[in-house]
Amino acid sequence: MFIKKRKLKIVSRRFFKTVKPLTIMVRTLVILVILLAAFLAIFIIPPIRTKQTLSKNKAMLTKAKLLLSEDKIAIEQYNQLSAYNLAFFEDKNNIMQGMMRITDEGFATDEVLKFKRAWLIEGKAAKYINNDLKNNLAQMKDDIDLFYKDIAPTIDKIDIINSKLSKIYEYDPRIDLSLDLQDGKEELVERAAKAANAIEDISRNVNENKYNEDEQIKFSNKAEEISASLKSFENSLKQGNINEAERSREQIFDNYPEFKKTAFALELSILQTDEAKRLLTIQDEILRKLDEMIAKLETLGDISKT
Repeated sequence: MFIKKRKLKIVSRRFFKTVKPLTIMVRTLVILVILLAAFLAIFIIPPIRTKQTLSKNKAMLTKAKLLLSEDKIAIEQYNQLSAYNLAFFEDKNNIMQGMMRITDEGFATDEVLKFKRAWLIEGKAAKYINNDLKNNLAQMKDDIDLFYKDIAPTIDKIDIINSKLSKIYEYDPRIDLSLDLQDGKEELVERAAKAANAIEDISRNVNENKYNEDEQIKFSNKAEEISASLKSFENSLKQGNINEAERSREQIFDNYPEFKKTAFALELSILQTDEAKRLLTIQDEILRKLDEMIAKLETLGDISKT
């Protein structure tokens, strides 16, 4: 019995002698892990996380700027169109598709401008992102949403008058009335009458709405002038007066580009209203603020590298 107790004591001593160093090793390892984690959290992770966070936010703002700039460019291209250009009708349709995106899709600010609180990043960057950027994004969303809401009626109005005037833009008398005056007499009479009636109908349809008064008067007068020339051409052909028909046709050819320009000037006048100018100024201001926010992120990125 005594021998058994003695053996038990010896085994216990050996066990505790083995466990004690193991415990110390475990504790040491835990302390090293904690120190390593603290080192990573203080010195290694923040610079990396700061760079990633700044880059993601910059990409977010850049995407918002790109979408807003595309709509601004579409409006600018629309303003710069020339009715004298041979590709005017095709170019105008392409630009109008871009402009209609403003009302069809707008700007999904909740999808583009998503704020995420930043963790484990450097002090200055953390302060800007979690405070200034957060507040600026909230205001930016409101500004952008309000801009698109307010400008939508203007774009819709342009689309409506464009649909009314599109036949004038598309029509080319040099092609439609190019037949020989003798051999194509009957066909030319029919085409001239059809064109004159179409222009009169369009003019009446346009004048059902109110636009810029001066431009609307110019358009109406020019429509009457072109319609009168077409009717004169038609009557001359019916009477067999080929020389007079030729003069009327040349007059139509010469004056029609100016008629298209007058029609487009009426359409453009929608963007010349005080309200439209105010909204386009707001658009410029939003883009300026986005540039400032992007520049701030770039500055913070430069600081984090030093």
